[in-house]
Amino acid sequence: MLNLIFLLLLLSGDVELNPGPLTGQDPRDILREKSFSLSQAISNNLAQVAGILHEKKLIPQQAKANVSILGVQDYEKASRLVGVLEMQLSASDGNRQKYLIDVCNALNELKDTKLTEHANAMLKALGISSGSTQRERIVPMPAVPITSGGIEETDHPNGCQGATATQSIVVPDPPDVKSEECPPMAKIKPKNCTCTPDLIADVNIILVTATKKEYRAVMGTGTRIEGDEENYTRVELDDVSFNLVMYGSYKVAVIRTDQGPKTTEAKLEKIQAVIKAQYVIAVGICYGMKESKTKLGDIIVAKSIKDTSSRRASDHELSARPEEYKCGEKLYATFENDEGFELETKKDEYVLIHCGTLVSENTLVASQKYKEDILKQIPQALGGEMEGVGVMTAAEKGKYEGIVIKAIADWGNEEKEPYRKWQEFAAVGAAKYVLYHLEATEKFKKQ
Repeated sequence: MLNLIFLLLLLSGDVELNPGPLTGQDPRDILREKSFSLSQAISNNLAQVAGILHEKKLIPQQAKANVSILGVQDYEKASRLVGVLEMQLSASDGNRQKYLIDVCNALNELKDTKLTEHANAMLKALGISSGSTQRERIVPMPAVPITSGGIEETDHPNGCQGATATQSIVVPDPPDVKSEECPPMAKIKPKNCTCTPDLIADVNIILVTATKKEYRAVMGTGTRIEGDEENYTRVELDDVSFNLVMYGSYKVAVIRTDQGPKTTEAKLEKIQAVIKAQYVIAVGICYGMKESKTKLGDIIVAKSIKDTSSRRASDHELSARPEEYKCGEKLYATFENDEGFELETKKDEYVLIHCGTLVSENTLVASQKYKEDILKQIPQALGGEMEGVGVMTAAEKGKYEGIVIKAIADWGNEEKEPYRKWQEFAAVGAAKYVLYHLEATEKFKKQ
């Protein structure tokens, strides 16, 4: 039927054919090959590029708004914007050539030398001369529904909030989490106590959380200190606080630092000035790097942390020059051994433990392309998170051991919302894994 309609349009003269020969190269490959250098060019014209792309209905409003986020480097914003273009292009199916032509035309309208150079190079790869791009169009095939307001801003299956595709992403449901395993904040009732030497004398482990769900999972997995059936023991210092709970025979301190390395490092330093624990374990959730080798809920035990927040962009590549932090030897030797640990994700399928490298950023990673850039530089990376560098920096300064143990809750792309339901299970799984080992050993007791 579509072919018949297309033929009738041609015969009617309403559709103008592109006289230039097309090379047959996939538009997605063309854009992907240009992604590094194009991101650099866009970073110098972020607001203008986002503005015209949104005006031409080529990106959603959210993508335009994201270029104004503070605390994120311009190249990173540009890289994510190119990632949105790649996702929109993939979702366009039969409209891919037209979509890329429209992007190139929009960039040419800005009359920036670098942007024009990249736009014309992509048009040339499509087999189209730059001088005729305003007239020539590839006939669109109906694949991406467009509302009267332009791009319909819903989640599409390639991981981008943008044009609705013909399919929606399907994320399997996680196993149920018991309410007591991840209690609501209202149920974590604290009893404020004075910080005395006797109260913290045997505290030798600090469990670090960042988000509310991580904190709730770690608190729910532990038990209240003996003799206190109703409330958790909470210690308030001048500008920082922590809870005391039991993990096996260990009395551990639990803190919530908020996301990011700086606040994590700062709060750890303040608490360690009082507790002086020899071991710090960051527990919670991360994103996975490799869907082919890991699955949602799997736990990553970090042997090392690589700081990928320091980056250098050039016209040809994005280079990560990560500083590497080795996790504590005694901690890693314990937690790398997964024998006997069982946590079912579905019938006859269990959480797996993976040991290796975690990358740590100072911003939330929500871009498939950005993640792929990291993997090109650090192919051994299993996942990524935001607090590891803070933990390891503080550990290095304070001369104690640190480690990061986190479970996969999503894949670090633009598609966050459908995976949100996995956060509680992943956080509880990581906490249970820590408990499993602390129940089985006495080696981390204060000497």
